[in-house]
Amino acid sequence: MQRVKNETDTCVVLVAHNFAAVRRIPLKQYLNAVSDSKLFTSKGVAIVSGAAHGIGRQIALKLARDGYTLVLNDIDDLGSVIGETRALGSTAIPVQGDITLPTTIKALTDTIEGLKLPVSGLVNCVYRNDRAPFLDLSDENWLGTWETTFFSAVRTCRAIIPFMLLHRGGSIVNISSVHAVGSGERDFHAYDSAKAALNALTRSLAVEFGPEGIRVNDIMPGMIVVERNEEWWTSHAKEFEASAAAHALKRPGKPEEVAEAVSFLLSDAASFITGASIPVDGGLTAVLSDTTALTLAKARAAC
Repeated sequence: MQRVKNETDTCVVLVAHNFAAVRRIPLKQYLNAVSDSKLFTSKGVAIVSGAAHGIGRQIALKLARDGYTLVLNDIDDLGSVIGETRALGSTAIPVQGDITLPTTIKALTDTIEGLKLPVSGLVNCVYRNDRAPFLDLSDENWLGTWETTFFSAVRTCRAIIPFMLLHRGGSIVNISSVHAVGSGERDFHAYDSAKAALNALTRSLAVEFGPEGIRVNDIMPGMIVVERNEEWWTSHAKEFEASAAAHALKRPGKPEEVAEAVSFLLSDAASFITGASIPVDGGLTAVLSDTTALTLAKARAAC
């Protein structure tokens, strides 16, 4: 299923699992039809940005298994993940677009309003990393990285929290990074600082909205192998091995492992956890920084 624009209305395209049948209906008609159906579950709505690939995709699949109704966003095509989540029995609605743009935020809120269901969860899982030595980073590099990595979370929280306030409760998970608490590369200035700001936003939102029953936490993944970086790691075998060895578990993580942590934080099992920055990093931040630096330096020297 995917949303498309035509000359008269916003529509939803319903595609059978075997792609044998296609039906286009107005979005409003679709939402009215399914809001009363058994497709929707008692867990309410969860919104996931960056859902087309990597960690965000696995989060969407895990939350589908958990029984949430999903509103998924990405700048890239969402057709594949929508198909997979629907095959798991979830109702999933795509909102494709650049999450840094007001039009995309409006599309999200319009979709949620049409569902007429409580919003249980929000997962902010997008980033941009313009890498360069500090003196070579332009304003465009800084602003681009911060717009996607930090301000997109500001805007989605500002848009979605009012829905949570209607039902006095909800859980927000920001996908941060171990780079928020330690700089492992010399040219990650914009990214590291944006992730650190995201952790600070997590804490301040937790304090303000805790009395309203809204919990806010962030997860700091370590080295996670996903589609985006798999090819690079394959071609840099020695650096891959050294980076993996820097973790206490001596291996990289999988996006499914991050998704499990997100699932927990959105659930009632985490009802007394808020304002926390939780490493899902295989023990990377537990290892002494000089040990990690030495391991990486030896790998680079050997390349």
